[in-house]
This record gives sequence, structure tokens and C-alpha cells, in this order.
Amino acid sequence: MPELSNLDKEKLLSKIRLEYKTYSLESPSIFSLKGFEERYNHCLIEKGNIENFLKQEILFFEELKKKQIELKNKRELGKGETFNKILEEQEAKISKYSKFEFHPMAKLELKYFAGAIRNFLEIETNLIYQIYRGTVEINGFQDSILQLERIGLSKKGTVPLRLMEHVRILASGNTSKIEQDSQNIIKDGCIALKKINDCILETKEKTKFNFKLNFKFNEKLEKELFDNFQNKSFESSLPLILNKILGIITDFRMKGIIGI
Repeated sequence: MPELSNLDKEKLLSKIRLEYKTYSLESPSIFSLKGFEERYNHCLIEKGNIENFLKQEILFFEELKKKQIELKNKRELGKGETFNKILEEQEAKISKYSKFEFHPMAKLELKYFAGAIRNFLEIETNLIYQIYRGTVEINGFQDSILQLERIGLSKKGTVPLRLMEHVRILASGNTSKIEQDSQNIIKDGCIALKKINDCILETKEKTKFNFKLNFKFNEKLEKELFDNFQNKSFESSLPLILNKILGIITDFRMKGIIGI
């Protein structure tokens, strides 16, 4: 198909804006003109392909209309809750984690997940390294920790590698790819957490580990670790690490998917 002319693009843009204004009168929480304008402006700033962006937005708008119909049917049949209620409940689960504001157009759920992983790297992985330091078993954690570092390790203020890949997808304006990649990041991060969980459970059965030893941290360089874990036993920390892993996987709706 030939490329759209600038005039055709302007007509298409006007049509999308009108559709959002019209449908938002009935369902403002689903049809957000402000959200569309933010995505459009970001596409302009990033010099994305406007034609592809508009075409993807039309497909996305059709998905929103389907969602609206589904919600209407559920309300009429007395099955399920409103769209806003579902979003509010999910956000309540994940808002206890710190939010990593790596990009203004990234999904809120992904920002919270990246923050959760960053905190896990700062706290729990340091506990793991001290517990298993000098053992062969530490090798079983390495690949999973590296996977988490691609999501949550920010060096000198830079965006982590996996999130940089996501930023490039955000610039494309392809809403379906953005959603898919966001979910893939969360799923891959949770799979890495589950592997860490499995490694800990496996080593707990081995008698050669002395889990009665206590943590030692530098108060100046590792203040949070020192305040919370100094002189506590390895044994007492293992349930805390496992609970943290289970909590993240559950809160980000991956428990059933990855089978923990």
C-alpha cells in the first residue's frame, strides 16, 4: 500500500481524537484522550513512524471498544467488577514496591516491577552472595542474577539493558508490541526469581552448609543491610528471601504462569 500523505495523516489524527472524545463521554477511564496525546507527542519527540503509530492506535482503539463491551456485559449479568476497580486493586498490590521511573511512557506495572527487582538486587542478592560465598552452589544463582541485573541494575544513572530495549519499542508507537514486551520482561524476571527460589530450596537440604553463621556488613558502606541483618543468622534470612520472591511473583500476576 502507498504511504499516506500528510493530509491523510492529519485526517486520521483528527478522526482518532474525535473517537476518543466521543467514547470518553461514556467511559472516560477506558478512552483517555490525554493518554493518546502523550503517546503521540512521544512518537513525535522520538521521530517515530507516524503512519505506523496511527495505524497501531486504530487497532488499539478497537481493542478498547471490545473491552468496553465486555465490561458492559459483565455489569449487566452481575459478573465481575468495573474496569477501574480491577486496576485499583492491582495497583494496590504493587504500589508497596518502589517505582523505577525509567521512561514516562512505560506502563505503571513495569515501573513497579523494575523497582521491585532493583530492591531485590540491593538486598536479597547481597544476602545470597554472603551465604553461599566460596561454594560451588553460588554458580547456580549466577545466570538468574544476571537476568535480574538486566532489568534492575542501573550503573551511574543509566537505564538497565533490558529496559533500554523496551524504550526502543516504546518509541515505535506499536501498542501491541509495547504490551507484549512489557509482559515478557515481567515474566522473564519472575522466571529468574523462581530459579533462585529453587536453588535455595535445593541447598537447604544439604547438610554441608552451616546456616547457623551470622551476617557481617559494613555499617558505612551497607547501611540498610547492616541495620536489618547484621549478626542475624543465615538460617533466619532464608524464609525472608523466599517470601520476598513469592510476593513479587504473586503481586505481578505470574504465580499461575510460571508454576511456583
